[in-house]
Amino acid sequence: MLKGVNLALKRFASRPSLEQGVSIPNRPLKKIQIGKARPAIYYKFDCQVELSDGSVITRKSQYPKVEMRMISDQRNSPFWNSSRKDLVSGDTGTRGRLNKFKQRYSGFADNSQEDTVQGTQSENDFLDLIGSNHVEQKLGGNIASKKRNSKK
Repeated sequence: MLKGVNLALKRFASRPSLEQGVSIPNRPLKKIQIGKARPAIYYKFDCQVELSDGSVITRKSQYPKVEMRMISDQRNSPFWNSSRKDLVSGDTGTRGRLNKFKQRYSGFADNSQEDTVQGTQSENDFLDLIGSNHVEQKLGGNIASKKRNSKK
């Protein structure tokens, strides 16, 4: 019997009784306006990230992958570790896809620059011919215009 009494006390502990004389005004429910819905809450997965020096940290991510390995991070970046002399601090673009692309097609870039110089010279040769002896022709006729009658 005591257990039932304790449950009753626990159940109504947060609510004042009518004997205490406390009245809480009823609050109108707030309507959710169109376009003002609650933001989506995305699930965060636990992800273990292995840094370049071998240390492992656990972080939350929306991407559902359990393990990630970082090739370049704050441990081997000269930007974050300027005091370390063993890191290559010169050209950071010596590795990666973009540099491979530049090395592969670097020969085409030099030829295209020479072609553009020759192309601009050949275009400049004909610029003086463009405007000479040109007379505009009047095509069509007069354009009809609609007159508005003013109401009085």
